[in-house]
Amino acid sequence: MAGTKGQSAKDIPNLKRYLKKFGYLNNYDEATLNNDQDDYFDDTLESAVKLYQKNYNLSVTGKLVSATIKQMSLPRCGVPDNVQYVIPGAQWPPNKYHLTYAFNSSKQPALPPEDVRTTVAFAFTLWTRNSVFSFQEVDLGQPHDLVLGFRQGYHGDNGPFDGPYGVLAHLLGMGHSLDPLAVMLASITPGIRRKDLNADDVAGIHALYATP
Repeated sequence: MAGTKGQSAKDIPNLKRYLKKFGYLNNYDEATLNNDQDDYFDDTLESAVKLYQKNYNLSVTGKLVSATIKQMSLPRCGVPDNVQYVIPGAQWPPNKYHLTYAFNSSKQPALPPEDVRTTVAFAFTLWTRNSVFSFQEVDLGQPHDLVLGFRQGYHGDNGPFDGPYGVLAHLLGMGHSLDPLAVMLASITPGIRRKDLNADDVAGIHALYATP
């Protein structure tokens, strides 16, 4: 792949689509992104690469060096990056801080159903301890605020489920953290499991809602 401004290469359109999807090329329209002949590494693309590198604590060169390519190759959440903590328009009003949820999956999870329920309930407990929210599971046929389930490619580019802690926080309106140790980090490092919220995760939920 051409990795420097002023070069052209066949993979540049894919790079532009990746950066657009994850919030770094918001000024690119769909016609531009869908043009596979637009293979030029321009000033706008260089600025987007620099912002991506800054967000992931990489060397900010604007070039597609190996460390940047490696980061982009990691499985990751499908929600855009660069609005830290907040997903616009996704916050809950004060009269909806007690949320009910039900399960409805189109894909059978690897874990037994009771293990799934236990894991999700524990994740909700962590957010309850650190936020104004409380949660209650109900049957699918009852009124509910949230539907939880497993979908192929539902939370990324056909990548793995990124764990209930992050998914649940997105449902509360939280965006991504830039802290590499946070549950709300966008990328998923193979072999790394995060079972508790860190200070940046807590700061994120407090940035959206009053401290409990």
